[in-house]
Amino acid sequence: MFLNYLLIEMIGTGKKILWKEHDEARSFGEKLMGIMFKKKLKKPMLFFFSRKASLENSIHSLFCFVTFDAVFLDEKKKIVQTKTVKPFTLNVTPKPSLYLIEAPEGSIEKFKLKEGDKVWWKP
Repeated sequence: MFLNYLLIEMIGTGKKILWKEHDEARSFGEKLMGIMFKKKLKKPMLFFFSRKASLENSIHSLFCFVTFDAVFLDEKKKIVQTKTVKPFTLNVTPKPSLYLIEAPEGSIEKFKLKEGDKVWWKP
């Protein structure tokens, strides 16, 4: 686990802290497990995909017991798609993306996240 900051640059308002800490999924095993078997999602998980793609970066929520918000980002860390994912969803195929944030349900609405917003994080 890394203590990081996920920031979003709000148009005309500068930078705003969304979460003060998050988990990261970089390895195959970390990405495979993701948030499976969690009964509560307290902080987001940031996924790093090996290349920008659509089909190969598809996700599922099998064995996930919580609804979560998926925020897909391109290589410039701009949001390309957002989706609320229910437990045991078989497949979510995103627009081509390089990063994914699996966040607590309601994050998209709470932070008013939308396509084109730029997200960044600091180690």
